[in-house]
Amino acid sequence: MFDGKGEETWPQIISLTGMEAQLGMSAAEILKEAKRSKEALSASTVDQIRFEEYAKLCSEPQVGEETNFEIRPETVPPKLAQYFDKVVRVVRLREVRALRGFTRILPPAGEFEEDAGNMAKIYKERKNWLPAIEVKGEGIFLRFNEDELKRWELKAGKELTERAAMVNKAYSEAWKERQGADKAPPRKITHRFLLVHSFAHALMRRLTLSCGYSSAALRERLYVGDNMTALMIYTGTTDSDGSLGGLERQGKSGRINELVPAAIRDMQWCSNDPLCIEDISTFSDAQNLAACHSCMMAPETSCEEFNVLLDRAMLTGKPANPGLGYFAAMLNPLSAI
Repeated sequence: MFDGKGEETWPQIISLTGMEAQLGMSAAEILKEAKRSKEALSASTVDQIRFEEYAKLCSEPQVGEETNFEIRPETVPPKLAQYFDKVVRVVRLREVRALRGFTRILPPAGEFEEDAGNMAKIYKERKNWLPAIEVKGEGIFLRFNEDELKRWELKAGKELTERAAMVNKAYSEAWKERQGADKAPPRKITHRFLLVHSFAHALMRRLTLSCGYSSAALRERLYVGDNMTALMIYTGTTDSDGSLGGLERQGKSGRINELVPAAIRDMQWCSNDPLCIEDISTFSDAQNLAACHSCMMAPETSCEEFNVLLDRAMLTGKPANPGLGYFAAMLNPLSAI
């Protein structure tokens, strides 16, 4: 552990005797490893950490009783191979959540240091620690097929980029409202991001029906950026929902083969249609298009973006343009011709 000035404070806080016996390492080795970890974290950005997670999830199978991380790749079912090129059961994972502060009224979407200025502090005097909890759970990881993404982008054409531009404009305006008109947003919202995020919500809603998880027990993790288009749905609570195996088993080939088409069919219709699918619903945020509480919204603790940056049309298309949806051929095989 280190104080606010970066000085080592291990000897002042705990005795390393117990850790030496438990880890089979000397005190000097433990301190060296702690220092290496601190340097690695200080040199990493949020985007780098997310890409490292993505690379780990795409790696070879990792199985072991003594590890906090275990993955088992599955064979992608033929019916889904057009859309995804990798399905992984995350049998075991560990997440540590630390509370840095809180915001009210206009919460930021995503994880960005630029929003720290609007964050209320949780302490009167700065400490060298933060309150945190450890979550041990499981999940399902899916990676989109790059070839199919390019084919979809070519077929959907101009309307695809126009819809993403509309959402990006609303996102930029919301950002500047929080941060000031002179500050540019840290990212651009793309059609790929809308696709992955909307699919994550569709999959979470279906999982609550197919394997009994409460909607608040699931969380999304989005991997969208340079050289990655994927997502993970995982358990997000400290209770028994986190380790019963019910979620990761849904990633087995036979189950995921039925789960994904059901999730997409669920998104084909909304009780607020035609207002919702035509982007004129009054029940949603301006940073959403075809999305409302009847079809796409999830508990805000489950969503990385606080229920914005969603568009159901990216999944299913629109009545006037079915090809706009990435999964259009799944709903209507003739649309693929």
